[in-house]
Amino acid sequence: MYVKTIAASMKRQDLIPKAARKFKCTTDSKHKMPVASNLLAQDFNATAPNQKWAGDITYVATSEG
Repeated sequence: MYVKTIAASMKRQDLIPKAARKFKCTTDSKHKMPVASNLLAQDFNATAPNQKWAGDITYVATSEG
């Protein structure tokens, strides 16, 4: 679809475009804190149940933001 056609259609419907926010990097890979060791060494095969567990923390709210 042509950009002007889309803009005209949005205007007729009283739609206002919202600009995407710039990505904010929050990871500091040059920190001086100790890094956890890689205990699995990329070997994810287990010979019995409950030998190897994994988790993921996607978001943790802090007072720092």
